[in-house]
Amino acid sequence: DAVHDWNIRGVTKAQLTELIRILKPVGQVFITSQLPLQKEFSDYELKIPIDKIHSVLDGAQIFVGESPTMAVESGILGVPSFLVSNRVAILGNMISLEEWGVLKNYSTWEDFFQNIQEDYKPGLSKEQWFNNSNKFVAAMDNINKVILDAIVEQ
Repeated sequence: DAVHDWNIRGVTKAQLTELIRILKPVGQVFITSQLPLQKEFSDYELKIPIDKIHSVLDGAQIFVGESPTMAVESGILGVPSFLVSNRVAILGNMISLEEWGVLKNYSTWEDFFQNIQEDYKPGLSKEQWFNNSNKFVAAMDNINKVILDAIVEQ
């Protein structure tokens, strides 16, 4: 219900069914949602304390979703990460992370379904994405050091 979520429609029942069909061969499928899941998807609901989500993401083979935050966190952990959001064009950080190979952006679910077979290669993908994440992290300034240096200079 946040302002940044206005005009976000979410995944349809048909799209979610297709996504599950595509992901099942990769591994066990889990779904998290801010809204209650429809009954036919309840077996896929991830029921863990929210503070454990990063442990789950770290062990995942792939992340697909509409949450930019979860997509970034997955990508930084080296998990192949696919964000579907009609806001991608205005999310400069997502565009930059895609340039680093940390995540892949799609503006619609239709775009995702048309391209996922080419964009995701099980097995090879996780190692490559992990390498991309490491390069990205290594190239970034240590924000703690930047802040400490600024305080010390004062």
